[in-house]
Amino acid sequence: MRKKVDDFAKLFLQKAGQDLREMREGAGMTQQEVADIFNWNRDAVSKIESGSINISLHHYLQIIQQFKELYPDHPALPLYDYLTKPRRARR
Repeated sequence: MRKKVDDFAKLFLQKAGQDLREMREGAGMTQQEVADIFNWNRDAVSKIESGSINISLHHYLQIIQQFKELYPDHPALPLYDYLTKPRRARR
């Protein structure tokens, strides 16, 4: 079971990094500009893009939200919308 979790986590980090790079480049932004938006350092953005640093689902969804105008059909947007709705509105 642990192996499956580790494999999934690795795939998630790779996907998150790939998405960040594609969105950043699509927006014509530098790693430093993205770092400034999220109050990170440029090195962290580089490591996220390469999949070599852990990123939480929360931060991943914030990235997706930041670039939603460029990628309005991103499959993670419904999850972001669902998780950010007030608790009573989720039903």
